[in-house]
Amino acid sequence: MIDVIFVILLLRPLVVSTFRCPPAATSLQRHHVGLSGSPLHSSASAKEDNGGFEVFNDETDETLLRINFSFSETSPDGDAKALDAVRLYTKSFPFAAVLPVQPLTYLPVRIPGGDMALKVTFLRKKTEEKDSKDGGIIFLSEVASNEEADGLVLDGDDRRSINLVAKRISKGQTVSKVFSEKQIIMAFVNGLTEARGREILADGGQIQINSLFHPWM
Repeated sequence: MIDVIFVILLLRPLVVSTFRCPPAATSLQRHHVGLSGSPLHSSASAKEDNGGFEVFNDETDETLLRINFSFSETSPDGDAKALDAVRLYTKSFPFAAVLPVQPLTYLPVRIPGGDMALKVTFLRKKTEEKDSKDGGIIFLSEVASNEEADGLVLDGDDRRSINLVAKRISKGQTVSKVFSEKQIIMAFVNGLTEARGREILADGGQIQINSLFHPWM
């Protein structure tokens, strides 16, 4: 009996050492390395430098819409007020309601130079070969320069001009989105003559459509 107990005592340390776990610090070190990579820091810094907005650098394709607005400049801040009104109409337009079966996002972005624009992005199911972005449309608006305004026929000497342009974003697009583009552009234009659109344009300084072009006219 004594011999059996002695053998068990001799074997016990070996059993314990067989199931000894590795140090917990190894797992923490792996997580630390994975979370401290530079890409995340760089992306966050870029957004902070631009007020938290994405910077739009994609190439654009065909012009899908061009509108020239005229407005009455009766105050020192007339340009800014009118431009804010056009941009308000753009960013408040219900793009998703126009295409209820087409997943999309529409978010403000900065373009090189600092001006704001609105980017509509068509979405698709993400796969190993393709990401979730399937092209889109970028809407930009700016006050026309004096040189541009001189070449326009405006109703009144105190009238100024704003240009709004929508261009196709073909990056990532594998299937033509002409139908979706047409529906968005037509609804956007029609909305300018509806109650909400007329109210926004009137508040911006009696803004009127001076000229309009799109491929489906």
